[in-house]
Amino acid sequence: MRLLIVVWVLVPVLGIAADDFVLTPSAPAAGSVGLATLFVAHPHPELLHASATANGIAVATTILWAEPGEPVSVLIDCSANAAEYRVSLSESPSGPILQSRAGLILTSRPRATDQVDAWEQVAATMAARPRGRALVSQPFLAWDPCGWPNDVALELDGWFTAPVAGSYGFAPITNDAVWLFIDGQSVAQWPGWHGVDGGRWGEKGGMVELAAGPHHLRCVNVMRGGNISLTVAWKKPGAERYEVMPAEAFPPVVALSAKPAAAGPWFSWACVGHASEAGHLVYEYAFTAHGAEQPNWEFADGSPANGAEVRHVFLRPGLQRVRLRSGSTVIERAVAVHPLWTQHEEWNDQQLAERLQGVRARDAKALPADELVTFTRFAIATGDWEWVGRLAEAVLARESAPGEAGLGPEGTKLLHAIGFHLQNPPLCRYAEAEACWRAVLARADADPALKANTGLHLAGLLLLGVYRPADAATVLAQVDQAALPEIDRRLHLLYRGDAALAGGDRDAAYARYREATDIVDPANRDYSVRRRARLEAAKDWVERGEADAAEQIVREIEWETPRERAGTETGLLQVRVHLLRKEPSRAIARCRLMLQEVAMDDRRADVLLALARSLIAAGDQRSAREVIATLRKDHPYSEAAALAGDLPR
Repeated sequence: MRLLIVVWVLVPVLGIAADDFVLTPSAPAAGSVGLATLFVAHPHPELLHASATANGIAVATTILWAEPGEPVSVLIDCSANAAEYRVSLSESPSGPILQSRAGLILTSRPRATDQVDAWEQVAATMAARPRGRALVSQPFLAWDPCGWPNDVALELDGWFTAPVAGSYGFAPITNDAVWLFIDGQSVAQWPGWHGVDGGRWGEKGGMVELAAGPHHLRCVNVMRGGNISLTVAWKKPGAERYEVMPAEAFPPVVALSAKPAAAGPWFSWACVGHASEAGHLVYEYAFTAHGAEQPNWEFADGSPANGAEVRHVFLRPGLQRVRLRSGSTVIERAVAVHPLWTQHEEWNDQQLAERLQGVRARDAKALPADELVTFTRFAIATGDWEWVGRLAEAVLARESAPGEAGLGPEGTKLLHAIGFHLQNPPLCRYAEAEACWRAVLARADADPALKANTGLHLAGLLLLGVYRPADAATVLAQVDQAALPEIDRRLHLLYRGDAALAGGDRDAAYARYREATDIVDPANRDYSVRRRARLEAAKDWVERGEADAAEQIVREIEWETPRERAGTETGLLQVRVHLLRKEPSRAIARCRLMLQEVAMDDRRADVLLALARSLIAAGDQRSAREVIATLRKDHPYSEAAALAGDLPR
């Protein structure tokens, strides 16, 4: 169990004033050193120094850890055994500095080297800026309480008590390189990359003669990967085997509760859990208002909350603004949002769904710009398409509103991404997809490659989604082909061929298809056999309701031999795929494109039947009846006309 007891304190301060706190020991005479963890109003707590008094007399103190948005941990000399202590934090150093001989301090640093075969090689890592510091109860760690356990250097530093004089054994049991020092003397080392096997029973330990009383321990463990296992075992004089150094070997640190010296409301907070969803982390924080009248809250995403104790879910890490109102008093702090580093188990699906329910209900149009970007990317990643649709409306409104600053470069990328999802099932919101992509094309400062890609796919939507071939041809003519990669330049040629065919220019269409060139020889017998087998497989996938698998085959064949795009064999299959995925508009567009190619034969009858079915699926009964009438008039003896008997007249 960790010894660290945390109290978060907030004091509203204007300017660079001192933050003063009253600290009370949790138990009298519990230890010679106390720990208090405070939240201060200063925007840069890493610049602060601490001073402390007991009964008006200065006592030694030191700051253990301070970072923006995080608690300031302070160690204080409690040997006076006072009922309370006063601590002041300011930018001016004053008062004696504590040289603690109690507790075991863990410092976490990012690993800065791949060479760990000698102590000298880890010098750069040990000089790196720490990412966290905390007290631990004993040298027995399976996690890093200061951050993710990937590629870190953990340093344990503290004082222990040798109960009797004699010869002591000390053994590090770790994953990867470790060095162990007692009273500054190297006692044991186990360099290089390795697991715990080979040292699990103290095989890598060393002996040292110690007098009874306090002694200094320092252990440095440099690890790669994310599997932390850091243990220091000792073998006392006369003992036969090693055992983990117990918490009782280290002089205790007393926990100090804290409150601001000045009267007024303040609030505390803590991360209570996190979860990973589709590669994104979700963070839940608990907030508590102290001494507040009818407290109400406002968070960085604009969402409100009421009550002394509330919880809020964040979708991104980093400094997040939190505001508490108590009567006429407003307290605002930037809270450092991060995972609960000591959490061992993920939330289950139900727990995650419950936490996200409130997030999804937040007013998308009221979200600040950075939060709107975060929410939309999260919704896209999780495949929550109804939520994506609502957020897309907010993004478009933000980008098109007069006087709005918009979302900047991130907004351009977001509009590009949103367009793809809006045009696809289950949304199929083509007008909004078009609006997103046209907004990207209207950006003078947008990346040329992004604009070219956007124009290409907008043309595809206009041509094969809503069948506006003239508009598609206009967009294609404006695409900067030099900004497209080779594969997209070929797709550009194919779309130009489709647009020409839709416009009735069959010769121009086939010229573009030939210019794109066949990837395979369609006359090759082996290819012809494989093609036929793949088409039969695609039909089978459609019968099974597997639209994506069927479409992949159709697209591959049409990519290999572009002239297939004008035919009915793959075209009618693609229509069935669109209808299966509830994309009647795309089915209608493909039918109208095929009608530009087929002659007055049974193929045209089959396309007219497919078009009628597609119009019915789109709810356009009137147009469907007109197509059926044409089918029966022009092809009265065709199988398609007979099958149309089941359709409305």
